[in-house]
Amino acid sequence: MSRWHNRAPHWDDGPSWGHAPFWDGHRRHHQDGEPPLCEEVRLFSLVASDPAHGAVDVRSGRFTVTLTFDENVVDNGVWAHNRHKIRMWAGTFRLPIRVTHNGRRVFITPINGLPANSKITVSVAPDFMSSTGKILGKTAIIIFHTAKFSSTIRVVRRRLVSIAEE
Repeated sequence: MSRWHNRAPHWDDGPSWGHAPFWDGHRRHHQDGEPPLCEEVRLFSLVASDPAHGAVDVRSGRFTVTLTFDENVVDNGVWAHNRHKIRMWAGTFRLPIRVTHNGRRVFITPINGLPANSKITVSVAPDFMSSTGKILGKTAIIIFHTAKFSSTIRVVRRRLVSIAEE
């Protein structure tokens, strides 16, 4: 007798999925892309962004992009999953960002600011999750363009020279 004779049954030991009547209505392989019968796909959505998709002449430099969702996305367990699901590009260069949250809003701040005269793309992954367990289901993309010239204001300080120093 083999040493595997008294082992616990394995999921692959039984008949194929199509021939097991006791599995009907439960998890099974799906070739046509439909969700399984027992799993309902629950979605939520991105409601608004500031700046809006397609905006032009957005100021460059230090700037925060705000995304508003229709459900809360800040549950601590969910936020550990979500915080790395948002990305930002200037043209083809990925920008380092800081992502914070408050209820249904997510704030994205580029660490080095937004470059002038650039196409900025913000993407949110399809598995971005709400605190109720719903997902976006598809990639959310916001594209806007920054103004041609940098909007950072530089203050020139002049040193006052007193008569005693001359």
